[in-house]
Amino acid sequence: MFTTDSYAYTSPLKKIDPVEKGAMTVFSLLVALVGPAPLTPLLVAIFWGALTVFWARVSGRAYLKLYLLPLGFLVLGWFSLALSFSPLTGSTAGYEVGWLPAKTVWPSLGPLGGTLSIGPWQLYFTPAGLRTAGAMTARSLGALSCLYFFALTTPLTQMVGLLQALRVPTLISELMLLIYRFTFVLLDVATAIYLAQSARNGYARIKNGYFSLGQLVANLFLKAMAKGRGVFIALEARGYQGELRVLPERLEWRPARLGVLLAADVFLLALGWYLTQGV
Repeated sequence: MFTTDSYAYTSPLKKIDPVEKGAMTVFSLLVALVGPAPLTPLLVAIFWGALTVFWARVSGRAYLKLYLLPLGFLVLGWFSLALSFSPLTGSTAGYEVGWLPAKTVWPSLGPLGGTLSIGPWQLYFTPAGLRTAGAMTARSLGALSCLYFFALTTPLTQMVGLLQALRVPTLISELMLLIYRFTFVLLDVATAIYLAQSARNGYARIKNGYFSLGQLVANLFLKAMAKGRGVFIALEARGYQGELRVLPERLEWRPARLGVLLAADVFLLALGWYLTQGV
């Protein structure tokens, strides 16, 4: 079971109706996306992160580790927005004969920007690019905090119930359930093959490791398909007729709680707007 699933199935908030949590998440996402950046999205990230840790009782260390998953994409996105490059003005040297050895001029860093010259190219950043990159990073963090709150407090079966309440076609929810299940089947098969190879010193040397990894990838699909076929036969033996049925649960729906959390989001939006205007 994934870490997110273990927290979702043991969360004290799993008894809250997923429609209520979905409304909280969607409204908070809108606040993080339309509020003045970077202050409002950061306030949303802090608020919903605190609720996830203290109200949903998710380990703070595990919560921070979850933020490390998209960190690489955020860093790449930040650099792609903050940095630009162009050929040096009036420089044609190097185009006729190819790339010249890098002649680096250390950047003149200042409050308004900086440049770095490498051969015939100029790498630079501007205040506008830094503002855009900062706004993107802040909005991404705010959106992540909202989605993590929903994912860490809502089991998959309740997500299916939410999709049914939204009148999403049954085929989509069933495909989601099957893909979810076959992901675990794939991981179980890969783990079993890896343990068997390790017990036979399949990864004792680098050369053996590459060979074992190739064998694992080659056999993984076939073994996973065979195990998946067994899962489908088990479904048919239990009366599967083309529709996966999920037993309904008695869940809490409290309009007052929803109203308080939505009001908190509105307050964060107004606070971010006020502080931004003040600056």
